[in-house]
Amino acid sequence: MFLDDVAADFPDLTIVMAHPSVPWQDAAISIATHKANVHIDLSGWSPKYFPPQLVRAANSFLKHKVLFGSDFPVVTPDRWMADFTKLEIENDVRPMILKDDAARMLGLEQPPEACRNAAPSGAVHTVLRVTPASPGAGAEPARRFGLLQPFVRCRVRARSPSVTTELTRVEKDVQRITGRTPTLMRPPQGRTDDNVSALMKKLGLAQVLWSVTAKDYATTDTALITRRVLDQTRRDGIILLHERYRGTIPAVPEIIDTLRRRGYTFVTVSRLLAPAMHSPGPYTG
Repeated sequence: MFLDDVAADFPDLTIVMAHPSVPWQDAAISIATHKANVHIDLSGWSPKYFPPQLVRAANSFLKHKVLFGSDFPVVTPDRWMADFTKLEIENDVRPMILKDDAARMLGLEQPPEACRNAAPSGAVHTVLRVTPASPGAGAEPARRFGLLQPFVRCRVRARSPSVTTELTRVEKDVQRITGRTPTLMRPPQGRTDDNVSALMKKLGLAQVLWSVTAKDYATTDTALITRRVLDQTRRDGIILLHERYRGTIPAVPEIIDTLRRRGYTFVTVSRLLAPAMHSPGPYTG
């Protein structure tokens, strides 16, 4: 789905994917999982027809990113709600889907005064509501259909204490297992800015980005993952792969063997940068 590239290229763009997207449901779930700025709305379908994997995701790892929507007048709110009550959704998740997730996405959790205190001034953001096109259908600009709607939202920075806690917890685990304290970190999804750099400098961590991605979070096709890596790899490159996705681990042996035959050598990031030393705070990649 091209939407994955859009979300990566425009991380400040809030994107809502509509609707439950058969036959692209697995791809939609993967993108919403991997991209912090992507959400899923539930409009257009009666809840009794939701794919099982969507229900599982809404109940667990996507419970903060799934939004209520009916499809009036085809699916009325009353009918949608009646079917939703019969859906196997956890009680604590229901209010998130019906209101809390949307309020969080729109920046409405805080009163206006608190929002003004969070940033010097309001910032205009954009919500792009995307409906997957039918196979073979021509792509039409979202603006033509009135789907591009601006709204005012305060910029809320990541809270330093929570970021610090998360990183130090991982540092302790790595140190306990390997005997070494990490000096490098990869910003999730590559999302970094001056605030993140300043915090990383304080923590003594240098940020590392990548030059090669197989987008293995969006496919289980091992051959495709292998081909993407081999096509993109250049000298002094950094390859990003995720071991938790099903198609990734089987791709690694061929990637390593092929790149070695091409004359590449696999080294640590520190050795790749040598004789220079990585500096805490800024990113490399």
